[in-house]
Amino acid sequence: MSALPEPRGLPLTIQARYIAICRVRGQLAVAAKLMAMGCSLELLLAGVGGQIGGLSGLGLGWLIAVSVEALFMARTVYAAVALPAREVQARLGTQGSSVSLSGLPESAAGPEPAEGEAED
Repeated sequence: MSALPEPRGLPLTIQARYIAICRVRGQLAVAAKLMAMGCSLELLLAGVGGQIGGLSGLGLGWLIAVSVEALFMARTVYAAVALPAREVQARLGTQGSSVSLSGLPESAAGPEPAEGEAED
């Protein structure tokens, strides 16, 4: 087993996150177009690489293609992951209130116990 990271891991991770983000945003048509172009690029570069360098060339051509695809998808993924905390709070409607570990605003967790009652 090698200590080096797998070279295809990052581009494929970006692709998977891009598709998920587009699904959440309702932009599957945009994602489908980009993925179709990327698939064509993968086939083209893998074929050219296979003709030039055999099996190693095929793998290298495919890796280059998925890396180029990931470059086009990375901006969308980065923007979704790097949302400032204030934007997230505004979108969740929790601005100005603290959020409990359950993810619900504390005001939504239920009524506060009356004076003299012990909390569980």
